[in-house]
Amino acid sequence: MTTQFLIPFWGQLRREFLIWKSYGFNAITSLLMWAVIFPILILIMQSVALRSGVPFGTAEQQVSLLGFLAWRLCMIVLTAVPRDFELEARVGTLESVVLSSRASMTYLLTARAFAHTLFAIVEAGILYGSLTLLFGLDLRLGLETLGVVILMLLGIWGMSFIFAGMSLLHKSVTTVVALFANIALLLAIIPIQRLGASMQALKLLFPMTWGIELLQKTTSLETVSWGNWGGLFLQAMLFLGMGWLLFNHYLRQAKERGVDVSALLPRDSDVKVVDYLREGLYPKMLSKGVRLIEYLGPVLHAKT
Repeated sequence: MTTQFLIPFWGQLRREFLIWKSYGFNAITSLLMWAVIFPILILIMQSVALRSGVPFGTAEQQVSLLGFLAWRLCMIVLTAVPRDFELEARVGTLESVVLSSRASMTYLLTARAFAHTLFAIVEAGILYGSLTLLFGLDLRLGLETLGVVILMLLGIWGMSFIFAGMSLLHKSVTTVVALFANIALLLAIIPIQRLGASMQALKLLFPMTWGIELLQKTTSLETVSWGNWGGLFLQAMLFLGMGWLLFNHYLRQAKERGVDVSALLPRDSDVKVVDYLREGLYPKMLSKGVRLIEYLGPVLHAKT
């Protein structure tokens, strides 16, 4: 069981690192872009607050920065797994994912989500350091803050699983994810205490809102009640469980819909052991509906 998780996890981790290494300029400019976007948002909010006669000083900036960092962290995690499936749909490898066993899919999905989360934490940490220095803000992060972030991420994992399942059926869910992300950004940078009664509904319906409220309390050294902890935990488990159930539902639909998979294989290779191993996989592939075509000519080593 451990090996089944570690192999895809290590593969995804290595893949993400190689992408960062190969496209280092793009990774750096992406961080710079988000580091510039937040000050622009602050200027806009200060202008709106000034016209409305509402205070927007250091305390409000700190609240907005905390929400912005939480939003960026969660959106990386939210979009990563659906994006992986969309890429596989474009390059033609999604069928092998759909036809894999349920256990294999479980480990693959969890490993990918965990690997993306680690890289998202690194990026959010870099933004945290640069923006707090730029604005001279003091965000106190402790164990309670870590606990809130973990519970918030579990809820976002659930939403990510839902979008990943939708991508199995519809190949692309970019528009839906973008809409969700834009709404989340508005809720993240606005001090949610000013939303009044509507905040209570958003806390229950939107996985990030409750977490951001508790982050604001933990970083300002306010006491978080056990009721809030329990509510955030139940919400995270609800979204995670709902995400997992819906992902499996979409996966079953994708399998029942049928995927046309054909494989061209040699009748005889120049390595007999490979022939035996390959033919041992035939029954499983045929049972999954894969059409096997055997090449009867001489050995062909071309990789085309």
